[in-house]
Amino acid sequence: LLNLGVITEGIMNKSSVTVSYTKKNGYKKEWLCSLSPICNLANELMGHIIVASDITEYKRQQEKLQQQEKLALIGQTASGII
Repeated sequence: LLNLGVITEGIMNKSSVTVSYTKKNGYKKEWLCSLSPICNLANELMGHIIVASDITEYKRQQEKLQQQEKLALIGQTASGII
């Protein structure tokens, strides 16, 4: 589903990164991915774990709110002109 190589490259120096994925039908999904090290008791790096959260709906709601705010500002500006 997601290219883990791209995800790990993107977040090696960050705590998290947003990854976008567009399906063949054009539906876009967005994921917030975090990478955490897994260490043993001697604090030796044993591997990593990637946690991905689907933030598609959150992003859509955020964009919708921004659009509503823009329209409200345009309406306020227009009412002041008339």
